[in-house]
Amino acid sequence: MRIQPRQHILDIWRAVLATAYQDGTWVWGGRDESNSISDAEQLLCILYPATTIENLALDRPDAIADDVRTTLKPLGDSNRIPRVIVEILGDYIGRYSDEKGEPVFTGGRYLRREASGPQPAATAEQLELDVVDAYSMSVTLCLAALGFISVYKPTVERRPEVRRKVEEIEASTSRRLTAAMLGLLRSFVVKTVEPDDPYGRAMLHMMNAAGVSERIVLQELRNNLARVRARLRDDVRIGVGSDVGLDNENLLFECGWAWGIAQNAGRIDFVSDGFQQRSGVAEARPYLYFTVVALDGINDLLSPRTRELGLLNDEQRRLAEALQIRWDLTQRYWSTIARFGDQAWPLENIPWQTSDGKESD
Repeated sequence: MRIQPRQHILDIWRAVLATAYQDGTWVWGGRDESNSISDAEQLLCILYPATTIENLALDRPDAIADDVRTTLKPLGDSNRIPRVIVEILGDYIGRYSDEKGEPVFTGGRYLRREASGPQPAATAEQLELDVVDAYSMSVTLCLAALGFISVYKPTVERRPEVRRKVEEIEASTSRRLTAAMLGLLRSFVVKTVEPDDPYGRAMLHMMNAAGVSERIVLQELRNNLARVRARLRDDVRIGVGSDVGLDNENLLFECGWAWGIAQNAGRIDFVSDGFQQRSGVAEARPYLYFTVVALDGINDLLSPRTRELGLLNDEQRRLAEALQIRWDLTQRYWSTIARFGDQAWPLENIPWQTSDGKESD
């Protein structure tokens, strides 16, 4: 089989423009109603490859490749293509800011009420809840956008009006990035449970694939996770409730991300007062799905490109350091769980039944 990744990306761009760019206007929305997650994904279909693959770059008008220029012809010529992308980005930032200009990270129609039979509609209040998917996707989008703008901005030095507009969008994108990082930090949770608790029983069942003595399983878990427990107790203090009980080594524990800002999330003191830090409503326990989503966005924060282009300000660098600790410890924790035991690994027993009793690949 011949693999032509460049051609596949150009085909995706062509398809995106055919559906999302009509009569000179970017049309938001897809299978579900427009929301902050799917709209970011839609824009990233173009922006992410253009900022991670050098020969697909769109941020230098005089260096856009011929086949790329042909594919993106609906946006205009090589000078107009990057300008239109910046305008679409500005439209996205505006759509997902409240009346005070504060970034919002709502799930919208991605959220549905869980019920047997026909699903009742979610309430308007529920649709306005911020979710980890939106935080993570915004981190990826904002970093891609800031990298794009950092290269494109010098090309409009002689056009004051265009440069001023680009700088405004750059500032609002950076502000959204900070808010998304805050949300991710305050959505990180550590949960401890008794081994005899229903959550604890589910965890032990998942890990004890070989069917050995429960006492042996608990002892091996304590030994294998001792360093993770110690670092969570000593190093992870920002935004995490102080009553999680990690000092009690008889308790099982999990770490990762809740679906949104956790109920016991504290305020982040070193961030300027201009950012809202709403009280959390999410149950303070990790969900494996949202944990994977969060790790994916944080991975972009830690990339060499982010560091080399200097995309983060001082506050963001401090937030990134705190998120990196959580990224590292969470992966260590789940890697230990997945490869626990000397015989059959839990990783081999797909689908997993996590501590909430849900099974998922």
